[in-house]
Amino acid sequence: MSTLAETHSQVRSAGVSPSPVGSAGLSPSLTESIRPEGRTTNGPLVRGSDFVGLNLGCGSRVVPGWINCDRTFRRLSFRLGRLLRLPRYRRFAGLRCAGIDAKKPLPFPSGSVHAIFEQHMLYAFEPEETQRLLTECHRVLRPGGVVRLNEDDLHAVAERYVRGDLDLVDYVNREAHVAIGHIATPAEAFTAVFKKWSSLKWLYDAQSLAAHLHFAGFALIEFKGFHESRLPDIDALEKDNRDSVLGQIWIEAVKPGEDGQAE
Repeated sequence: MSTLAETHSQVRSAGVSPSPVGSAGLSPSLTESIRPEGRTTNGPLVRGSDFVGLNLGCGSRVVPGWINCDRTFRRLSFRLGRLLRLPRYRRFAGLRCAGIDAKKPLPFPSGSVHAIFEQHMLYAFEPEETQRLLTECHRVLRPGGVVRLNEDDLHAVAERYVRGDLDLVDYVNREAHVAIGHIATPAEAFTAVFKKWSSLKWLYDAQSLAAHLHFAGFALIEFKGFHESRLPDIDALEKDNRDSVLGQIWIEAVKPGEDGQAE
């Protein structure tokens, strides 16, 4: 089995753009796992009575009919904040969520899940932790099951820095959650992005997410648009971040069937 570093090298050599934005005609790579943006060969998942979907790192986006998972719900500070009805916790009022820690093995049998959704959680993971999680996602999914990831785009952030985009400066000064002082230049803003959240560990581009998915065993890796998905309930699951200066990556992948092909 190839190493993750070797898989990243295969993605690069196959001509996969670091950013899926405006990249119509991406070259297929990794045994034709990666599909160009907009080219979809499989239809939407049919939601049956036995449907099992995991909404990982759900925050306040708790969706009926899904197993909503967020380890924040098990923290004592969070539970006290809700109990005391502090302002920052009001949006969580009345919500029920499984306090599952996605950095640990997922507590579900192998092949028991139809779909997995993740949005803006992997930034808090080291690359090794991301790889373990995606390998766990592959394990618990049924053959033909789908995982969807939505993350900020490192490539888009770097492009804004290179262009000297002052929108990045304004964003960091407005949104930073840690004390980093006033930011005046794109260089300072680019550096400050990595300190924006105290929990920020890593940022990804399309290349690196595709490599992680391939290394976990997924096939038919597709770059998507906002709310363009095979998953049911995507309108309720996915927050609209299209205007973010950090860019966005939407990517889906399928667990192959027993014959090694995506169903």
